[in-house]
Amino acid sequence: MLSNNSNTAPWSDLLNEIEKVLRILAIVMAGIWAYYRYFRGRTFRPRVELTVSGLVVQKDGKEYMVATVGLQNLGLSRVGIDQIGTALFVSTSNADSSPFFDVEWSRPSGFQVFTTHTGIEPNEPIVNKLLYRLPTGQSFVKLHLQVVSGKQKYTADEIIACGAQMVKEPHDDTAL
Repeated sequence: MLSNNSNTAPWSDLLNEIEKVLRILAIVMAGIWAYYRYFRGRTFRPRVELTVSGLVVQKDGKEYMVATVGLQNLGLSRVGIDQIGTALFVSTSNADSSPFFDVEWSRPSGFQVFTTHTGIEPNEPIVNKLLYRLPTGQSFVKLHLQVVSGKQKYTADEIIACGAQMVKEPHDDTAL
């Protein structure tokens, strides 16, 4: 029996050494995977989705823009929101009906958005609704949403036609 143990001892020592080397390799491979997943991969980079839309409403002979702006963090890390530079810019145009022309837009007016937020967590949506009175006689409204986060700037644009899709104040025909 003693000779049998002496034959298995070298194999046992060899298997123990191989097991140690494999454990070290596994730890190194896990570290490399974590490095590429976290630091080099796109998984934890800031990714946001902006939405902007508007609806022109007519009430008492005046036109108003109901603007809806949204921000959603699609990444897996928190994204900060810098209030300086983050705004909704509204421009109007009273473009004529020529088939091919460059539209001249009014100087944009800036309005603060997301003022109660300093950042957005992963998968968190933020939506703001804003109401603006429009100058009379405008054909189009251009909405330009800009969100600043550190050195990154995210933008989204929308153009809304006035008149064609305008929601008018409900009319009461029962008074006639």
